[in-house]
Amino acid sequence: MSMPDHFSTKEAVLMIQIGSATLKIKGEEHLLTKHHSFIIPAAEHHTLVLKENFQAIVIMEVDSEIKFVNS
Repeated sequence: MSMPDHFSTKEAVLMIQIGSATLKIKGEEHLLTKHHSFIIPAAEHHTLVLKENFQAIVIMEVDSEIKFVNS
């Protein structure tokens, strides 16, 4: 499963609880695994490809919006 190219209007903090995924951002790939966290800057386009059973917590401001690119 994957989440297509998107961005948040505000900064987001991703904290991985279970499994792993690949985050593609700024032309780089980051392997995210259990207990890993990653700060995603506001308006930065990115994709997420799940590798295995995956669960994460995303923390962002209440007025943040997720916008999909090309939709």
